[in-house]
Amino acid sequence: MNEHHFLHGFLNPKSVAFYGANNQGASLASIQIMNLIKSEYDGKIYPIHPKLESVMGFKAYKSISEAPEIPDLVVIVLPAKIVPGIFRECGDKGVKRIILISGGFRELIEDRKNSLTEQINEISKEYGMRFIGPNCLGVFNN
Repeated sequence: MNEHHFLHGFLNPKSVAFYGANNQGASLASIQIMNLIKSEYDGKIYPIHPKLESVMGFKAYKSISEAPEIPDLVVIVLPAKIVPGIFRECGDKGVKRIILISGGFRELIEDRKNSLTEQINEISKEYGMRFIGPNCLGVFNN
């Protein structure tokens, strides 16, 4: 596959950061890390957690800004209301691809310009980021 194809970076990341993973193993982000481990993924894994020092044996970072490199892909499984701020943090870091597993973005509000969906769309345009989601389980490259 051509490396410049839209999906290449989503399907073949050399590094992945995960928001929402923890040591309980029951979160979707934790399950996705376990799936990467089982698949013998040889890239780098960066859990992002504001309180934990490590997640599932990997050094955890308080925010994406602390990660040692710009990850090829960021996976987000967090409450919808904080996702726009996470998108902005990712944009500031230089992230270009996000898989947004989180749901809850179709709020019933009168002003669509202030909806969470509109906010993440605007932030992604501002930083030139591409994202898949919300309400998805990610992508799979077998």
